Order: sequence, then C-alpha cells, then structure tokens
Amino acid sequence: MQDNLNEKIKLIHNILIAVSTGTNITPVLNQNYSQLRNELLSSKYKDLLPLYVKSSLDLKQFWSVIKNESPTYQGRRDIINNDFLYLENGIKSDLSVKYNIRIHTKENISFYKYNMTDEELKPFVNSYHYAENLLINGTTILANEIHSITIMKGIHNFEIYREKAQFELDRERKNDMNSGFVFVGGYSNAEEYAFENYLINVTDNFIIYPLGELKTKQNNQPITNKRDNNLKKIFISHATKDKEIVEELIDLLETIGINPTQIFCSSFEGYGIPLGSNFLDTIKQELSAEVLVLFVITNNFYDSKVCLCEMGAAWALSKGHIPIVVPPLSYSDIQAVIPLTQGLLINNAPKLNSLKEKLEKDFSLGQSIALNNWERKRDRFITNIQRII
Repeated sequence: MQDNLNEKIKLIHNILIAVSTGTNITPVLNQNYSQLRNELLSSKYKDLLPLYVKSSLDLKQFWSVIKNESPTYQGRRDIINNDFLYLENGIKSDLSVKYNIRIHTKENISFYKYNMTDEELKPFVNSYHYAENLLINGTTILANEIHSITIMKGIHNFEIYREKAQFELDRERKNDMNSGFVFVGGYSNAEEYAFENYLINVTDNFIIYPLGELKTKQNNQPITNKRDNNLKKIFISHATKDKEIVEELIDLLETIGINPTQIFCSSFEGYGIPLGSNFLDTIKQELSAEVLVLFVITNNFYDSKVCLCEMGAAWALSKGHIPIVVPPLSYSDIQAVIPLTQGLLINNAPKLNSLKEKLEKDFSLGQSIALNNWERKRDRFITNIQRII
C-alpha cells in the first residue's frame, strides 16, 4: 500500500516538473494529474501536499500558479523538488505529535527546544507555573528573567520545517533582489520563520496560570490540558467606498463556515454597530475580544482616517491581523505599513485556500465545506472581485 502511494507521488511529481519546464498539456496528461491528485487528497497525507496541488483542479491552473513563482525552468524545478522532499520526509516520519517550545527572556533573547513528547514538555510547564528556573539545552534561565513561554505542536521533526523555511526565505529574498526591492524587517532566520509559520500554537492548552502563581497556591495537582482557546470573531477593517468588495468577502467567510454573528463589519446592518451605540467604544470593545482583524487594503483604505485608526488599534489589541491586498496594489505597497504580517492578494486562489485553512483551524470549524464546492465558490468570488476592481 505504501509502495503504491510512493509511486503515485513520484508520478505526479514528474508531471508537475514536466509542465513547469515547457511540456505541452495534453488531455491524457491532464487526466492522469487529476486522478493522481484526487487519490492523494484522499490519503492521510493530504495536508502535506503542496498548496498548488491542493488548489489546482487541472494542469492549466497549476501552470498559472507556478509560472509566477519563478521565471526560469531551474527555479520552478527547485520549488517543486523542495516541496516534494518535504512531502517525502513527512511520510517517512511517524506523524506523532511533537511539541516545540520557545522561552523568551526580558533581555529579548529566545531559547528553543524541539521534538518533545507530552512527558518531556511537562517539566517546562510545571516550572513556569511555579516560577522555577528553567534548564533548556544546557542553559539555565532564571525565573525572574523569563518574559514569556510559547508552545507549538507539529507532526514532523522540526528540522523538516526549518529546511522548508530556509528554502522559502532564500527564494523570497532572491525574488526581492531581482525585482529591486530591498527586504527590511521580517524573520531573522529560518528557525524563527518555521516556528511561527508551520506549527500550531497550543500555549493556552498548557499554560493555565500566570508565571509563578502556583508557587503561592502550592497546588500540586497535575497539570492538565486546558480546553482550546479559539478565536471568537472576525473584524473587517475597510473603507466605506469598498463596500462592494467587502460584501463579497463576507459571503466567502460565511461559505467557509464563519457564523454571521462572528463577523463585525461597520458597513452592513446586522454586522456592525448597533443603533445608539458609541462608535469608538464599540470599535475598542470588538478589537479587545478574541478577534482576528482582516484589513481590506486599497487606496481608499489609506485615504480613510478611521481605517488607519483601526489599524493602530488592531496592532495593540487584536489577537491577529491579515492584510488582504486589492489590486492594483501589491505586496510591496504594504511592506512599510505592515512589515511583519504575511498577507494575501484578494484574487489569488492558493492564498484564499490558505485563508480558509487558517480560519478552519482558528475557529475550530473542521473541513466545513467539500473541496469541490469550495473551489467552485472560491473561483466565483475571484470572478466577482475581478469584475469589481
């Protein structure tokens, strides 16, 4: 069974390499790709597949994605080979949960430890709750030096994530240099990038008490996992003039499975500020909740003083924020304003897939819509947005 799966992975790998380096897309080749894609999406390793495989129903869609990733045959080969190496390494691993921890000190130094079992993680959790000194990778961190602790989980050895992150960072910097853009800010190394982008934050499942609180309570009960602390709401920050774009975005969010009561959007009745409520107080209250802020970035957004105020408040109060860039603006137009946030182009299918996966995870939606239905509604959303802009 495993040998058969490996053979299918090799076949689809070869097809993608061929198409990305000039081979004509024939009906037979397209049919083979579609069949292999469907079979791999039905396997337990579906989450390891490259995003362009999950998002591309056929080879024409794949080509429209990969041609923009690199202008050269070798560049495309490198991208695909790296993604499939990540897939193959993932299949070789045991897919058991591995915990990874970061201790951040008051002197702004981070210490990491990777690939821990639940039992190996417990001493760190208990030490934090009792404000005891922590020993990590041979270094003792005094309790009064600890600023924060972050616990992330994954299913692979962390080195697999780090190698993938290094490839991504190298590619982004190369693209920036080729386009004449000087990279400023961002992640200092692949270790930090992988920790922040490829793992799932489960800190709130384990860190129940503030630093040292149990030291005074002397509560010797075993530490148990806290229930998931999921996001509760989406706040859409936008310019009033972009109401038509935002209406399409709300429909897409509801398609993904977000309840209308979980969406705050001031332009639409039922989603915004109740009659008689104070505008500023309501905005502050909404941003102080367990909320994810979506910035709909347009020229109108930059011209709106209210939008810029919301942006400042979101930085200070919200749990997370994602810039959604609307053409003719591009990623380079938001770098100076939101340098450390990874955003998405509103008409980019793979990025919309990533948004869907993030919301399903952050709001505990599961897979709320069948893949074929999602792809159809996503493509309709893109068509409508293209018409509007």
